[in-house]
Amino acid sequence: VSAVPGRFIVNVRASDKLGNLSQPTTLILTVDAKAPHSAHSFAGPIYKTDYTTIITPATKITLSSLDDISGLKSIHYSYENDKTHTYSTPFSIPNEGSYILKYHGVDNVNNQEELQMIAVAVDNTPPVINETFSTPKLSASTEPVSQFQKSTMMFLQATDNLAGLNSIWYSFDGGKEFKYEKPIRLEKKGEHKVVIRAVDNVGNTSQKTIAFAIKE
Repeated sequence: VSAVPGRFIVNVRASDKLGNLSQPTTLILTVDAKAPHSAHSFAGPIYKTDYTTIITPATKITLSSLDDISGLKSIHYSYENDKTHTYSTPFSIPNEGSYILKYHGVDNVNNQEELQMIAVAVDNTPPVINETFSTPKLSASTEPVSQFQKSTMMFLQATDNLAGLNSIWYSFDGGKEFKYEKPIRLEKKGEHKVVIRAVDNVGNTSQKTIAFAIKE
């Protein structure tokens, strides 16, 4: 049969050595020489870099595949230690780390697609927050909180190893929260409590509270 995909009609007759002919029989054949074509999608937190798609354990991965002749039989995938799974419903990757997600489709006559591969990193760790001040502490060891002179600048920083930092937010003494964009000048005398919140590019959030006093 031709290797070209498509529908064929085959007419068959048989004869014996005396020339007796059978009635013709018609066979209708469909040739499928094409493998399925598969794709993936994500639902939930996701951040793409040039080489890696960063997700969280809450992100769901959906695999789909199309085969327009014999139809799809199954999709197989692996992401850790080459242990292969048969896809049935959207799944997540629970453990933090870097993976190569591999998947392929198989149709009903066992044509197998070449492996599709994508680099995926699972980030379940929030940013680490650090604060620094432009002047040294004034407080002695007996003071309950660190003390700084008026007009001291407070610098906020956060680091995130996988998804990268998205934003830093802060609020003074239970007040409105502001997005951190530049150093904060500390002018108001007295004790203060600052709540700092950092968010990475897949929504992991950390929070830190610091207390200090401003002296004249």
